[in-house]
Amino acid sequence: MATTKVRVVVWLGMMLVIGCIFSNGSDVNKSELATTTYAFVGRPQFTSTPYRDQSTLQTTTDRAVKIGIKKWRDDFQCGPEFPLEDGNPAECDPDSIYPCCSPGNWCGNTTHHCDCEDCVFYKKAGCPSGYTQYGGTFFKVYNQAKTYDQARHVCAADGGLLAMPKDRDLDILLWKLKKAADPGVHFWFGLSDRKREGEWMWADGTPHNVTTDWGGWNWGQPDDNAGGEDCVHYRRYCRTWNDMQCKTSLKFICQLTQVLRC
Repeated sequence: MATTKVRVVVWLGMMLVIGCIFSNGSDVNKSELATTTYAFVGRPQFTSTPYRDQSTLQTTTDRAVKIGIKKWRDDFQCGPEFPLEDGNPAECDPDSIYPCCSPGNWCGNTTHHCDCEDCVFYKKAGCPSGYTQYGGTFFKVYNQAKTYDQARHVCAADGGLLAMPKDRDLDILLWKLKKAADPGVHFWFGLSDRKREGEWMWADGTPHNVTTDWGGWNWGQPDDNAGGEDCVHYRRYCRTWNDMQCKTSLKFICQLTQVLRC
């Protein structure tokens, strides 16, 4: 008899805990519990097993979270080799920073994921207005003159940064865009040493080493002429870079930071 009472008390205690977990101001019926996944997680979770498309794990610190339907996996693998429970290929989250499935069956955002013959792109948004596509990135020339900071804010309002010509091919593309828009004026792009003199940083926070990295600097540049030349622009008539005072108003080129494909 005593053993039976203990079992009843333990059972009632377990039911009380479960009731606390799933009560959040609304009732949860038995059929819903049977078809919905709940999870306690303190960090993002990844799995290599086929993922159930009726549920997903999300981060929370103090309670179980009811999850909605999705068509992608938490381990970022995708394609026919990684089917969901319904047999359909796993996709990539179209609203994440990794919206493309590569031929190697991984979600990502590089040109190897988004801009190849066998790449699959799941982004919902269309092509941004006025932008030119290069690989998985978009660029736009603005013909109104702004200070460096004002130009940064315009790009940020588009969801991007001032353009960053980190290699020769992209440098040539941006120069052509600038030349087509207005060949007779300077244009800002996203490189400066405003935080510390001589330490050049791209608009995305990555460093640019003037000595060892590829660059399009004009002869003798950067020279910080007369002090305070901390922002970089394309010269008006030649495809070279020069540093200038950031308060100067120039036209500029923006680059979207989110990878898209049209």
